[in-house]
Order: sequence, then structure tokens, then C-alpha cells
Amino acid sequence: MDSLPILLWVYGLFFLISLVAAIFKAHYKTLFLQVIFPQLAAILLLFILLAATSLISNGKHEARDLIMGEILPGCLLAGGMLGWLVVGRRKHAGTLCHLFMLLVMLGLTAVSHPVLWPALNCDEGWYWELGPLPWLYSYVSTLLLILAFFYRRCRQILLWVMLPQWAVVGGLLFALDYFDLLGGAWLALILAVPVYLCVGVFPAIVLGFWMKRTWPVWLLCHLLFLGSTQVVIPDLWRGFIPAWQEKSRIALLEQTKRGDLSELQDISDRDALEKLLSQAAKDPSTPEKTLRYLTRRVATPFKFSNPELAEGCCGMRAPFFAAFVYGNQQAVRIFSEALKGDSAQAQENRAIVREQNPLEFISGGRFPEDMRRRRLAFVGVSDILLRVMPELLTEEAYLEALQEWDKNILASYWQRRAPTTPLYRAYGLFRLEQYDAFIALVAQDPQLLERSLISNDSLLAILFEHADASLIQRILNANIIPWKPILASSGGEFRQLLLRTVHGPNSLPPEVLVSALQQIQKQKAPLPEAQMVDFITEEENTVLVDVYHRAGLTCDALFAMVDRVYPKGAVSREGTLNSLHEQCRNE
Repeated sequence: MDSLPILLWVYGLFFLISLVAAIFKAHYKTLFLQVIFPQLAAILLLFILLAATSLISNGKHEARDLIMGEILPGCLLAGGMLGWLVVGRRKHAGTLCHLFMLLVMLGLTAVSHPVLWPALNCDEGWYWELGPLPWLYSYVSTLLLILAFFYRRCRQILLWVMLPQWAVVGGLLFALDYFDLLGGAWLALILAVPVYLCVGVFPAIVLGFWMKRTWPVWLLCHLLFLGSTQVVIPDLWRGFIPAWQEKSRIALLEQTKRGDLSELQDISDRDALEKLLSQAAKDPSTPEKTLRYLTRRVATPFKFSNPELAEGCCGMRAPFFAAFVYGNQQAVRIFSEALKGDSAQAQENRAIVREQNPLEFISGGRFPEDMRRRRLAFVGVSDILLRVMPELLTEEAYLEALQEWDKNILASYWQRRAPTTPLYRAYGLFRLEQYDAFIALVAQDPQLLERSLISNDSLLAILFEHADASLIQRILNANIIPWKPILASSGGEFRQLLLRTVHGPNSLPPEVLVSALQQIQKQKAPLPEAQMVDFITEEENTVLVDVYHRAGLTCDALFAMVDRVYPKGAVSREGTLNSLHEQCRNE
């Protein structure tokens, strides 16, 4: 990174010369206060913004070097040197210097585009797609704030252009927060405001310093700002309307908690009543009296009379399914009463629940504590529902519970019936720690160990990663692992066994790996030589080489293995051979 010290040293020398000159001559004091100091302050704040978003610390090294070593000091040097030439000689010299520095910054950024943009988009999220606009606007805003202490026109731009636009953006953010929309897609939508703000302030920067009548420029800025926001305002408005209605429903339901149902009695609109019941079903603290009253007022709590209520981005869940997702046991129990009997309505209700089986969707939460609370509530509501409709405990419901890997839900299901699919039963027995039954099942069908259900890991890989040493040893002793097909595929299971032998607080005793290697050789399966050699490092060879010897592999066999894995000239070959020589010499 040769350019970094050169440019920084040059700018540091330039800054010191300007500072000393400012002490002795008023001309250079003006240069320092109106050009050099505002530009340095703006660049430092821009640097802080980049560091706060982890670009400086986590970005690709080449891009980081360009930003810190060329772009930032380069544009500072360009703007400051122009100041030495024009300050005191031309009108609006300070503004000219700042615009020149901005152009240099944009030019350097454009030249560095092939290196800079991949780093900006690497893994920092969608907002990097906005390119330099947030940083450009941050720089312009900071510069205007500093120059407002010296120039009347800068104060006018802040007062008549930027502050009103900031007030609009602040109002939108406050409204989004009030309606609980400040997250997800809505947050992504509103965080694009640097685009609109740049559009809104651009005419003021270009025309505001030269036109005598400024109000047409200010008006143009606001028209452009409002026009550009029309891209998102319709979507925001469509989100505000249902959010406002939901706030009103919550306020009305809070009133019913005090025993006042008079407001509910005045509502005759069918859709409004169904929305209210759906909202009430989400809150476990809703009184039973309110739930039963609203249930009597609607046709059925299992679907909306108007299908449009459940459609689109702002669609709602029918009351029964809302109660199930939010774990409202009281509401599920009340609604489940409409599933009993042989009436046409009861049969239709049961058909709806069978079609949208809620056991096949386990709702999580944003945070671990919220997730645990919802899982426990799910056990309660699923138990209530299964008492009425036991046929809902399908294999798909078991698959969902297994993928969530929740022991409480599985135990609740298991009390009613075990899954019929052997793979599901094997995973369930392992999760419920019924190891005797698990080993007996796998002994009947060892191919279960090769199959995967959770992520891409096979059942054997999950065992090697999570099971304790005693269970793994029992499985090895039972000689039920089909090593040939397992090692012929990816061999990830054996690698997991190696990892737990040499790493981690939950490491396995060496005897487990010895048993596995002996069993592999007994089944005449090919040894995973590449993995075995790969783990022989200076830190780990003492453990592993001893394990290999105990499994019947001599030093000569290990040297031959290294020759087969690492060809002559390979980087790892010499280090591995030296480690083996050292270990074998001590024996």
C-alpha cells in the first residue's frame, strides 16, 4: 500500500503549512477557515460513517486501501490546493473549492469502480445498492452545516430546503414507528430517502449560490423532492391504512377488557367484526366474554366471509388460525367447540382445518426468548386441537416438528402416536433420547444413517456432531454403520468424527475414533486418507497419530498415505512428513 503514506504525508505537510500561514496572515486564515477546515471536518465525518457501517474494517483490503489511501486524502489535497490559488482572488472561491473537491471525489470513485463497488456490495446488505448517494448526501450536509457559520446563503439552504425535507422524512419515520411498520420491507423502503434528499438539494447546490431571487430555486427543490418520493408514498399509504385500522381495533379491544361491550354492539359491519375477532384472537389476555360475544356475531371463526381480507401483503389470518399462531389457548378452545358435531357447519369447519393443517406450520419468533415462548404455547394449542381432531397429527406435521428440532413438541406428539415413516421415527427417537429403541431401529435398517432430513447432514453426521461419546460407542460396537457407501459419497460423517476428536469443548475420547477406524478396516471399506492426513498438523498429530497406531496403522502405512494424498511439491507435504517423522522417532 505505497500510495497511502505518500498522500497522507503530502496532505499532512500541506495542512501544517496552511496552519502556520494562517497564524501570520489574514488571507491564509480565510483560506483555512473557509476551505481547509470545513473540508477536513466533512471528510472525517464521512470516514466515521464508513467505519460505523463496517466498510473500512470489514471490506476487501484493496477497496479499503483505495478509500483511505487515495480517494479521501486525494480529494482533500485537490480542494485545498485550489483554495491557495483562488481564495481572495475570486468571488465565491470557497464554494468553488468545495465543488471541485466533490468532483475529484466522484472522479476518483468512478475510476476505482471495478475494485470499489464489489467491496461495497460484498456482504453489507441491500443498502449498498444505493451506491455513493448516502455518502454524497452526508458529505454535502456536513459541509453546509459547517459553512453556515460563515455564509448567509448556506444558512438559507439549510433553513428553506434541507430542514423542511428532514421534517418530512422525520414525520414518515415517526409514523412508521407509531404503526409498528419500522422494520423489514418498510424500513428498506424508507431508508432509500438519501436518493430523494439528493434530488431535493441538488438544485440548491447548483443554482442557489448564483441566483439573486432564490425562492424559485427552493420551490424547485421541494417539487423535485416530493416528485421523487411518489415512488414509495403509495406503498407507504397502503401500509398506513390497515395499520391505522389495527390500532383502532386494539384500542377498542382494550376497552372491552374493562367489561364494556357497548362499542361492539354498535358494529354491524360483518368484515369489521371478523377483523376484530382476528385481532382479539392474537391476544391471550382477551377476556373469554369478548371472544364468545364476537364468535356469536360472525358466521365462522375459521374463514373470512370476504376472501380479500386474507389476500395481499396486508392480509390477515382467520380468527382460529391467528389464535393458533399466537398461542392463545383460550381462543383455540372456544373456536374448537365449532368443530364438534355432525352439523353441516361443523363438517365445513373441520374440512377447512384439515386443508390448512396448523400443525404443519410452527411459527417462530424474532428473538430466542420469543421463539421459546411460542414453541411452548404451540404445545398447548396443538394439544387442545388434537383432542378434537386427532387425524391432524400427520406425517407432514411430524416432519415440521423434526425440522424445528423441538423436544417438547415431539414429546407431545409422541404421546399420541409415533410416526410411521422409519426415518422420522429414527430422528424422533434420537431427539427424545430413547437410545435403546433408536439403536434397535437403525440395526433393522442401517441405511437410515445415510439419509438426511435436517439440512444436508445425514443422520450419522448429526449423531457424530451432537451425541455423547457413550451413544456413539454403542452404535460402533453394534457394527451397524455401513461405512462403504458412507465414505464413497462425501465422507463428511468421518470428518465430523475427526473434528470432535481433536477440537472443541465437547471433544470425544480417542477410543471412539480407534473403534471407527478398526470397523472401517474390518468392513474392508477404503480409508478416508485425504481427511486423515489433512488433520495431521503440528498441534494435533500427537493425538491423531497415536489413534492411527492403535487402530493398526504403522508409520510406514502413514508415510505411504501422505505420498498418495500429497504429490511432490505440494505445500502441505513437507510439514506433514516432518510432523510424522517427529512422532515416529519418539516411539
